[in-house]
Amino acid sequence: MMPSDAWDTDRETAPANGRTGLRGPALLCNHLAMLLLLACTSPTLEATMLIPSDPLGTALEFSATVRIDPRSSSKRLQGVWLERADGTRWLIDYRARDCWRPLEDIAVTAIGERYEPQGQAISAPHFRVSMLQVLTVTPEATVVAVGPEQVMTGTLQTSAGAPGTKSEGSTWMVFQNADGPSGPLYNPSALGSLTGAVTLTVREVELSPFSTHIGGPQFCILNARSVTP
Repeated sequence: MMPSDAWDTDRETAPANGRTGLRGPALLCNHLAMLLLLACTSPTLEATMLIPSDPLGTALEFSATVRIDPRSSSKRLQGVWLERADGTRWLIDYRARDCWRPLEDIAVTAIGERYEPQGQAISAPHFRVSMLQVLTVTPEATVVAVGPEQVMTGTLQTSAGAPGTKSEGSTWMVFQNADGPSGPLYNPSALGSLTGAVTLTVREVELSPFSTHIGGPQFCILNARSVTP
């Protein structure tokens, strides 16, 4: 607490009974100062709730809602977050990529770990996603799960629907992995003009059972570059 003579310049001359008082303006200042002092020295419940206490590198699983910042900031960043029921927010990406957008404002089960990136541009707890799984799949859902980030090298090919099937007459881009899983591309437009051999940074996405699509997971491209022979 502040010493009792902190406002001596505003005290009245002591009355005959020996007690001192404060003039009206000084009394108001006294109360305001005490409130400010308490606000600075007593942490709020909100502040303590918004700081995750889970240790770095520990495998975690929890429920949360995916939130995406409404617009890019001045640094051209657009944060993607996991918002837990207690108000805690975990940053999972600096960009609203194609794999996150279908999950905006949807409740998911998140599996992953906390980490601290080098040279982070947003000061917030960071979370590395191994899996996001939609809690309740509805007919409106397009993506129901997103897997871990991975880097793969392979070739791009075009596949066509077989005669007599529902996909007859349709074509789609397929990534043929050199030493791992292969499959169709969820967002082939992210390739730009790339063809042939490429190295892709991707996340596997599982499409909704209510939507018409090629069976199995698809690869959502996060980054792509050509491979020089």
